[in-house]
Amino acid sequence: MFTARTMLLATALTLGICTMSLADTLYGSIKFKDGSKADGSVGVSTSWNGKKGYAKNGMYELDFGEKVGAKITVYVRGTSVGTVFVSGNTRFDIIVP
Repeated sequence: MFTARTMLLATALTLGICTMSLADTLYGSIKFKDGSKADGSVGVSTSWNGKKGYAKNGMYELDFGEKVGAKITVYVRGTSVGTVFVSGNTRFDIIVP
């Protein structure tokens, strides 16, 4: 028979497992060479999938919707700005070329 304590433990374990399977995210600052913050007209994409993120107040974020666990290339306006290994929440700051 399940007690309240057993049910609470089972719920906590289930939530812990669900939390571990969250999608990977790439995020960071995005600025121009002169140091000014990039705005919504600057798109960020990767070699992983077709998703794009746009700069907002000098920051961007791409939610991959799944685990990546791989080295990917990051593009701004179609130009490669570097590579990064994405696992979990990964920070990658960008200077717009």
